[in-house]
Amino acid sequence: EDADGDEAGPYESLPIVQPTPDQVFFGADATVVAAAELGGTLRSDHTVVFFVNGNRRPAGAGLALELQNLDRGSHFLRAAVLDRNGDPVITSQQITFHIREPSINSPQSPQARPKPPPKPTPRPAT
Repeated sequence: EDADGDEAGPYESLPIVQPTPDQVFFGADATVVAAAELGGTLRSDHTVVFFVNGNRRPAGAGLALELQNLDRGSHFLRAAVLDRNGDPVITSQQITFHIREPSINSPQSPQARPKPPPKPTPRPAT
């Protein structure tokens, strides 16, 4: 049992750092970068995966994953470190993010729209 105890790995935490909870992305062509941070050094026989709406996706370099062609609506994201048997060693909290259609009131991503003019700010009385 001691050998099994060592199997766990010294991971303190696995927070998702991108996207932020309830972050909204605009347009079906939005690219969402999912990223997690591992508290500890990943063992060579362990792998990091993301679960997007329950579907397992391998993490890329830097514990990140690019998500594209997501349907409009709410999406659920979780990260996990799996041991060599595919069993979770540590799992992140699940977060939710949203894909919405662009509209006049909520334009597309910043790259696709002109920068808005600066809003006038009232000067404080001196």
